[in-house]
Amino acid sequence: MKVSSIDCRRLRKIIRKECGSCLIVDCRPYFSFSSSSIRGSVNVNLNSVVVRRSRGGPVPLQFVIPDEKALFRLREGSISAVVALDDRTPHLQKLKKDSIAQIVINSLSHLASSASICFLK
Repeated sequence: MKVSSIDCRRLRKIIRKECGSCLIVDCRPYFSFSSSSIRGSVNVNLNSVVVRRSRGGPVPLQFVIPDEKALFRLREGSISAVVALDDRTPHLQKLKKDSIAQIVINSLSHLASSASICFLK
């Protein structure tokens, strides 16, 4: 599945247009997430064991999306866009292979869903 990069203006349009069907996955550390976050976003905090296991392939979604309601909506197909963001990475190509955002994107791209996957640059 193709992952596209979007900027803040495009994210604002997605949120306004697809209000209930957009899932924002915040891959920043919890402290950054708790001090400022996008309303309705879900924070992802993977432990070191899950990060190590991700080197062998995609991580099961229950580890990637911690919110049960969001996970259910994603699996049933009521999410049309998933936007991943992390801390200070300017482009999708600059993501480190073992970064939380890259693990999330890899796991979501293996999901048989119609949701488009985006990365906030």
